[in-house]
Amino acid sequence: MNVTPAESRQWNQGCVLLNFYDKHDVWHLLSALALYFSFMFLMCLDDDIVDKNQNEIPVF
Repeated sequence: MNVTPAESRQWNQGCVLLNFYDKHDVWHLLSALALYFSFMFLMCLDDDIVDKNQNEIPVF
């Protein structure tokens, strides 16, 4: 959607975090953190079996 800068400024909301970030900025910050920690969780799932042989790992 292409809008002019003046039209875009009309949609701005009041600041809610540190008197600088609006709700949309906070949404981006929180979603970035959620993505980061989701991938970190997935990377750490199998850390406890990294030194086991494949045939020693019970599956189902």
